[in-house]
Amino acid sequence: MKITEMKKFDIEQLKALYNSVGWVSYTKDIWKFTTMFNHSLSVIAAYEEEKLIGIVRTIGDYVHILYIQDIIVHPNYQRKGVATALMDDILARFDVRQMVLITDLNDEASNGFYQSYGFKKSEDMKIQCYVKFNH
Repeated sequence: MKITEMKKFDIEQLKALYNSVGWVSYTKDIWKFTTMFNHSLSVIAAYEEEKLIGIVRTIGDYVHILYIQDIIVHPNYQRKGVATALMDDILARFDVRQMVLITDLNDEASNGFYQSYGFKKSEDMKIQCYVKFNH
């Protein structure tokens, strides 16, 4: 497995990865899908030979905030250390005051994974998180 920062975006490979995990709301509008990568702070990719098997996409300001927007691993490669390698890479790249991510409340595997990296539920930190979806 090779972990590297994506500088050029192969939209077809990225679309296939997002679709493989059912995140099809991202891939419906190809202009928006392409734009989100072009405006990301970083996109770190995991490859098995030439096949894209996972990514972590971040937004932020390099200093105070890093938002881990997407961490995706193709279903055929889950539970094989890909997400760990991606998360290790991101944490080594950025030294920021605050890291934020959102995951499904009932996804025990994801919640346990993020907690193993020191992420805490917002209520455990005596803060509140607000989210507004427009679509």
